[in-house]
Amino acid sequence: MTKQNNLMWTILILGLVLVAILGVTSKPKIIVNPSSETDTISVSGNAELTVDPDEIEIYIEIQTLEDTAVETKNINAEISDDVIADLKKAGVRSDDIETSNYNLYPKYEWNRVTEESELVGYELRHILKVTHDDIDKAGDLIDVAVDAGANRIDNVLFTLSDEKEKDARDEAMERAAETASDKAKKLTKTLGVSLGKIKTISESTYYYTPYTYRGDALKVEAAGDVPTNIQPQKLDVTATVHLSFEIS
Repeated sequence: MTKQNNLMWTILILGLVLVAILGVTSKPKIIVNPSSETDTISVSGNAELTVDPDEIEIYIEIQTLEDTAVETKNINAEISDDVIADLKKAGVRSDDIETSNYNLYPKYEWNRVTEESELVGYELRHILKVTHDDIDKAGDLIDVAVDAGANRIDNVLFTLSDEKEKDARDEAMERAAETASDKAKKLTKTLGVSLGKIKTISESTYYYTPYTYRGDALKVEAAGDVPTNIQPQKLDVTATVHLSFEIS
């Protein structure tokens, strides 16, 4: 065997020894990544309660039609001032009377003879929104406005004040949450699992709809001696709550 062959064998043996040593001293890393998520159950609860309104909104219209825009505006302003003054005398605060719509426009009618649209005057519709906290006075306030010159009642709404709406919402949400919690308890008992702590709470919906008395956009000429009688209606308040619980 030549010196060159001896050198090659020596290098080969040293390489094998080095690989063996590294194989003994070096160990592969094992990465463990366990899931931190827990099993959960999600439920929804609904609640509906009926409450009495404690506020009214009356939309009173003063509608005038004259030959010119100026005449229409001036006459409408006079009637509106009378209506507002008499409403204040009836106990409505200034802050509770506001203009919700004011629309002045030329009015045309179709002439069958000439087959053309003809200007018949200028019409102004001034709508006052009147708010009051005595819902039993709805009819009285309508009579006051009509006697003062108003000739149209668009809507009468029975609503909730901010304070009463908050109370109703709190109660509805509380009932909805109790319903959801009871549902979760029954489900886990049926499925044979244990109910843990709450993970998430979310409100899905909350609403109530004011009762609207339209009366076909009641047109009136004068209240006369017969008082207007409008009865308040109860309101439905609805809430939905979503809950998520840990289970084991």
